Amino acid sequence: MTRLLQPRIEAEIAFVLAEELTAPEIGPADVLAATAALAPALEIVDSRIESWNIDILDTIADNASAGLYTLGAARVR
Repeated sequence: MTRLLQPRIEAEIAFVLAEELTAPEIGPADVLAATAALAPALEIVDSRIESWNIDILDTIADNASAGLYTLGAARVR
């Protein structure tokens, strides 16, 4: 965690894909067909913007506030 500046954590549901989604337009049915399983996940978001005082343009410029993530061991088909 020392490499992060202002970490925050978000609980997520991860889609574990069995195949890549490469079509120019991808819909919900395409995602479901490509999904092998769902897994619990934690996303650790981070921001270089002081005090998280950001709007959507700052978020995009800050690489969507990406930090780290981890997946739980459980899988649900």
